[in-house]
Amino acid sequence: MQPTQNNCLKKPVDSYKNREARISDSYELKPILRRCKSIKCTVNDAFLAVLGQTVNEYAKRRGEDLKEIGFSSTYAMRQMPSRVEDIESGNDWVAQLYNIPTTEDFDANLKQVKII
Repeated sequence: MQPTQNNCLKKPVDSYKNREARISDSYELKPILRRCKSIKCTVNDAFLAVLGQTVNEYAKRRGEDLKEIGFSSTYAMRQMPSRVEDIESGNDWVAQLYNIPTTEDFDANLKQVKII
C-alpha cells in the first residue's frame, strides 16, 4: 500500500520530503469544538476516540485484532510560579502510560477514553 492510498492524502508526497512524515489538509476546529460541546467531551477525548477507530481500521486491514493501544506522555509536576523569584530550572516530570481502546464504535471508545 502506498502512503497516499486509503487515507486523507489526495496526492503523493514530493520525493524530497521526509518519507516518515505525511501531510494532510487543515481542518476547521470550530465544528469539532461545537460537536465536542454537544456530546460533553474535550477535543482531546474526541481525538483519542477517533484515534482508536483509526487504529482499529488499520489493524483489520492487516488481519490483526487489537483491543487497545498503549502510549505514554509526560506531565510536569512543578507548580506554576507566581513570582519571578519562584522560577526554577531542571526536570520535574513524570511519565504516564495510557491505554486507548480500539473499536469501531466512536461512542464506546469515547466512554472509555473519558476515564483517562
